[in-house]
This record gives sequence, structure tokens and C-alpha cells, in this order.
Amino acid sequence: MALIAVLLASCSSAAEGTWVLTSYLRAGESIDLVEDLTLDVAGSEIAGFSGCNSYFGTIAEDGDIVTFTEVGNTEAWCEETGVMALEAMYLNDLVSFTWNTRVEGKTLVLNASDTDGPSIAVPTELTFEEQT
Repeated sequence: MALIAVLLASCSSAAEGTWVLTSYLRAGESIDLVEDLTLDVAGSEIAGFSGCNSYFGTIAEDGDIVTFTEVGNTEAWCEETGVMALEAMYLNDLVSFTWNTRVEGKTLVLNASDTDGPSIAVPTELTFEEQT
């Protein structure tokens, strides 16, 4: 029984939960969030809302470093100005970078400019607040 508890504990993540994007910075510029974007983390699975469509995929963690892979999404079209561009940029950024993560209380920060990997051409930071 104790072994099961240890195995389950090792599967949980500091990022586990439901998060709402509150700040999106690219190359020091704030991106206008025309919709509420969300990120749900449950074990190694992710899901969320990317502005127009729902998305899903996997998350791999190595300490404070995470990568998102196998990300797919539904394929609706939204006519509201800026929504499709925001969605495409957000989903592309999720899978294009290795993210340094930190959780501060009810805030999750993903930062693609301070990882140990190769130099990032477009420093990017996503800040999420825990959804209750």
C-alpha cells in the first residue's frame, strides 16, 4: 500500500491543476489576451481552451523543466478579431520551447528564456492563475 502511495505521489506535478492565462509576454511585449486561455494539467496529460478551440496533449517534466508534446486541437474557426492569431501563436509556443516552470502560491509561470537549452530567439513568458 505504501508503494502505491509513493508511485502516485511521484506522478503529481507542481503544475497539476487548472490554470487561466493572465499574462503573455513575447520578446518583452505584452500580447493582448482577447479570450481566456486555459491549461489543465493532470499527470502527464494536458488539455485546455486556446481561444477558439479545445486542445490536448502531453507534458514531460524533468525537475522544473517541462516540454509539451503531441498537442492537437479541435478545428473550429472563430471570426472575432485576433482570436485565431492568438490561438496559433499560443499553441506553437507551447510545443516550440522547453519551459522553466515555477509555482508561486496560486501562480504558475512558464519561462522560455531562462532554460539551460539553446538560446531562445523570442523570449517568452506565460503567467497563469489557478482557477478555483
